[in-house]
Amino acid sequence: MNFIGIDLHSNRFNICALSSKNQTFRKTFNLKNEEQMTEFFSFLSTNDHVAFEASTNSFAFNDLLVDKVKKVYVLDPFQFKLICKSGKKNDKIDASKIVTMLKYHVESKSDFLPLVYVPDLNIRKIRSLFTTYKLLKKQIVATKNRIHSILKQNLHPYNNQDIYGSTMREEILNLDINEEDLIQISILYNNLDALETNANKIKKIIIYSGKDFEHPVDILTSISGVSVFIALAIIGDYANNIKRFKNAKHFSSYMRSVPKLDASNKSIKNGNTHKQGRKTSISLILQSLQHILNIDPYLFNYYKRKTMGVKKGKMRMAIARRIFVRIFFILKNNEYYKYRNSFQHERKMKEFKNIINKYEK
Repeated sequence: MNFIGIDLHSNRFNICALSSKNQTFRKTFNLKNEEQMTEFFSFLSTNDHVAFEASTNSFAFNDLLVDKVKKVYVLDPFQFKLICKSGKKNDKIDASKIVTMLKYHVESKSDFLPLVYVPDLNIRKIRSLFTTYKLLKKQIVATKNRIHSILKQNLHPYNNQDIYGSTMREEILNLDINEEDLIQISILYNNLDALETNANKIKKIIIYSGKDFEHPVDILTSISGVSVFIALAIIGDYANNIKRFKNAKHFSSYMRSVPKLDASNKSIKNGNTHKQGRKTSISLILQSLQHILNIDPYLFNYYKRKTMGVKKGKMRMAIARRIFVRIFFILKNNEYYKYRNSFQHERKMKEFKNIINKYEK
């Protein structure tokens, strides 16, 4: 049995293997070199334990190893601070310290190493699609802001007006301003159209990708204000495995809706939300708060009772946190939301199935 610590990079990785007899072996392998990868795989055995820090390519690297060794440990780089705090730092030292900690973790049979949950391939696909979707939406906002900026520079502000319809576009492109600015606006409009087309395309692909998660989508969309799209964002964030969360607080914290608590003596201060959780769901839930408040009398009364003297941002986050608590329990208990609107729910699921059927034809 070997313990193998790996310092993983984008194109290569360094290993430090430690045998049960404390014999050490070090080598560097190129990820794109088939011969070197074959050599590395031949070195592995089904009794080995392998550990490396999470990075962009760590989940794909985990897939290569999971069937070839006894266990793979993907380490949380934020909590695994030993390497960062070391006086010396290079690839060999990094791999050596990982393998030392790995050996202690296995032999002591303790939860010493901070591990990252490795989701299955379908969840990773959805997360990847949402990452691209959010990037496109950011670019859309930036493009719209740039159009407004050029118009303001020329003393033609269109505050709070939709300047993206065909009529308004024609009016703006015929303004008496310099030619260079008109060319910029025209190019930005074309870019905006392409971005919105691609964002809508990605959104449809995300919804189609949810075909493997029809049951949790059915449960989540029983909440008014939670569309199929938002349901898939939630599923992608919690990785369709509610059992890995010990309670509702743990789940809500992972969804970045629980603030950090700074308490000293009688002083208690709520800080920002936990930065190590997932943030796709919370951004979408915050956009749907009013729909959920309108259907849930408890949340509505809580909002009315607490809103006086509390900042709107904190109040919105407090409501979102309670929504995630409800989401945790309906998923855990495998039941519909208490205040489900059956007509709306059935309509959402019908549209979901129609999109799936359309793509499969």
